[in-house]
Amino acid sequence: MEIISLEESINEIIERYNKKPKGWKFISDFKGNIIVIGPDIGYQLKVMMINPYESIGIGTRIYEPLNFELKYDSGFRILDKESFKRVISGNYNIIWDILKRDPVPTYELNKGEVILGGPILTTDIKSKIEEKLSMELEKLFRKKYPFRVNMFR
Repeated sequence: MEIISLEESINEIIERYNKKPKGWKFISDFKGNIIVIGPDIGYQLKVMMINPYESIGIGTRIYEPLNFELKYDSGFRILDKESFKRVISGNYNIIWDILKRDPVPTYELNKGEVILGGPILTTDIKSKIEEKLSMELEKLFRKKYPFRVNMFR
């Protein structure tokens, strides 16, 4: 398992997503674990919030297929004003219609006034990869913020 930086992981995900926005799944938990499954490769990330404006993290590429049940592809969808008005007025049935639309690449997001992102499945992520990423992130945190280590423990 090759450990890569959070920045490298995110850049690769965005680059691959922009080439082919369909077929992506995003899964997360409340402990900083994120799994991103693309049409041909996946990533597992571990993120630690340092403060509200700063985080650190690491990731790894996943080559073996993962299967999470998500009915709709994750990604970005551009909304027209009418769809947005229906969403904020409480007509949540329109969400299902919006999710049936194909996701768009990030460079097309400026074409719309409102953007919907998701869906993101939230679940408990437990795996050997998560354990390894947690240990590696702890090492990175101790190296980058040696004086903060005891503040968070």
